[in-house]
Amino acid sequence: MIQTAEGSLEIAEFLSGRLSGKAPYLKEETMMSNGTVCQSCGMPLANPGDFGKEADGSPNGDYCRHCYPNGAFNSPNETMEQMIESCIPFCRDRYESDAAARADMREHFPLLKRWARTT
Repeated sequence: MIQTAEGSLEIAEFLSGRLSGKAPYLKEETMMSNGTVCQSCGMPLANPGDFGKEADGSPNGDYCRHCYPNGAFNSPNETMEQMIESCIPFCRDRYESDAAARADMREHFPLLKRWARTT
């Protein structure tokens, strides 16, 4: 879960800018490509500052700076369902309903590395 206002804005900007009314939350081919999006929340990893860091300060190639800031997940016990619920407020303007957003994310989040091992 993202704890900073700055992080929330980044995800909100991504979700509102990248989604169209009927487009899936994230396309499967995008999520399957290594390092394109955070493998926990789906945030794009376009700039070096977007990437999380290992405990030694080196960049982590799979997760964003919000989900994986210091060598561990920010919310290590968070479930996929909790992550989905935390993303819904940022994409309400792109879906007909929260239920539609939730269904789309439930379809695509299991393709992300963090959730593939738990589903």
